[in-house]
Amino acid sequence: HFVGTAAKSVNLAQKEVHLSDGVSLQYQQLVIATGGTVPRLGIPGVKLPGVCCLRNLHDADTIRAHAAESRHAVVVGGGLLGLEAGKALIDLGLLVRVVHRQPHLLNRQLDAEGSMLLQQNLSRQGFSFSLGCEIAAISGSGTIDAVTLTNGEKLPADLLVLATGIKANDLLGQAAGLDCSSGILTNSFLESSSKGVYALGECARV
Repeated sequence: HFVGTAAKSVNLAQKEVHLSDGVSLQYQQLVIATGGTVPRLGIPGVKLPGVCCLRNLHDADTIRAHAAESRHAVVVGGGLLGLEAGKALIDLGLLVRVVHRQPHLLNRQLDAEGSMLLQQNLSRQGFSFSLGCEIAAISGSGTIDAVTLTNGEKLPADLLVLATGIKANDLLGQAAGLDCSSGILTNSFLESSSKGVYALGECARV
C-alpha cells in the first residue's frame, strides 16, 4: 500500500509505474482507476466563495455551511445530481433555480413529454428553472451575489452549485500513450490499447 503517494507516470514498454516519492513498481497487469473531476466553468467569478462543486462529502459539508447563510441558490445542471441537490437545498429553506443548457430536464433519461411532467411536479415542490441556457458570468464583492445567464437574465445567488457531471481523469493514460478520447478507451473487457493495462470507473470509456 502506498497511501498518500501519487502515480506520476507509466512506462508501458518497461511495465513500470513511477510514483511521486521516486519509487518504481513493476507490473504484469495494471488497472488505472483515477476517477473523474467536476468541470469548472471557465467564466468570470468562478472562484468566488459560494461557488461550490458537488463531488464528495467535503463538498456536501461546504454547501451545507454556505446554505445556512444563503437565501437564493442556483444549481447548474438539470440531471439527477443537480435535481437531488436542488431538492436538498429547498428542504433547507432556500429558493432554488436550476439552470440547464438543454431544453428539457433529465435529457439523457426522458423524452420531452416526460421531462415536462417532471418539471411541473418539481415546480410544485418549489423549483424554478432556466432551460436552454448557461451561466455567462458570476458577480459579487467578496462572495457571490448574482449570476448572469447567456439569455441575458440576471439571477440573485448567494450559493451556486455546479452539478454538471464529471470529466474523466485520463491524464495518466494520455501521458503513457494510451488511446484516449474523453477517457481511456477500452474494449468490452475494460482492456486499454496496451495489452495488460485496464481502466475502469469514471476515467474509462468503453
